[in-house]
Amino acid sequence: RSILKRRREYETKLQRQNKTKDDFLLYIHYEIEVLKLARSRQSDDSQAKKKSDIVYKIASRINKLFKNAIIRFRDDVRLWISYIKFCKLVHFYTCISSMLGPMLQAHSDKPFLWKFAAQLEFEDMHSVENARQYLLRGLRFHPECRLLYLEAFKLELVYAQMKCKERLEKKEKLAVGAKEHEQPKCDQAMEVSGSSSQAVLPDGAGQEFMDQVK
Repeated sequence: RSILKRRREYETKLQRQNKTKDDFLLYIHYEIEVLKLARSRQSDDSQAKKKSDIVYKIASRINKLFKNAIIRFRDDVRLWISYIKFCKLVHFYTCISSMLGPMLQAHSDKPFLWKFAAQLEFEDMHSVENARQYLLRGLRFHPECRLLYLEAFKLELVYAQMKCKERLEKKEKLAVGAKEHEQPKCDQAMEVSGSSSQAVLPDGAGQEFMDQVK
């Protein structure tokens, strides 16, 4: 009841004609505290599904509040960044991808946001191609920006290291697989030799073989 009452109070403020950014932020802050409380109570397995649904609904409510605030106060860079950080916290990655474009459209004059977008795409969405595109577009707006050139170089270096590591791991797996494939053949050959009463090794042949192995 207390939560519903507080929500009604915040909703009333947002319905006013002269609502402010603080009206949105205070409401968002309150809902984030409610979200933390709901998450802390998720340990009860008997109602885990129900509580998970509640957490999702609260997160969706905050998501909607952030979007409405951004529509009204799109010039506030900190608001965009706070929203994206919230989306990371609740794993709303689709929302992040959908908001990066509008954010950069509104703030194309800020190089650090192009870098920010590229890092999100590469580190969180695991899309090197999207990260490249943001950096290239950023460099079209800021062709002399050292920050973006360094980030582009770093991106390609890290990506090359990742691909190199993947190739090495693949090569190691293939080598292990080849050894496992050869082992049964070797064992089978030994069994056949051992079971044949007609096969008699010449004197000294066993020692000669062991010497070769050594």
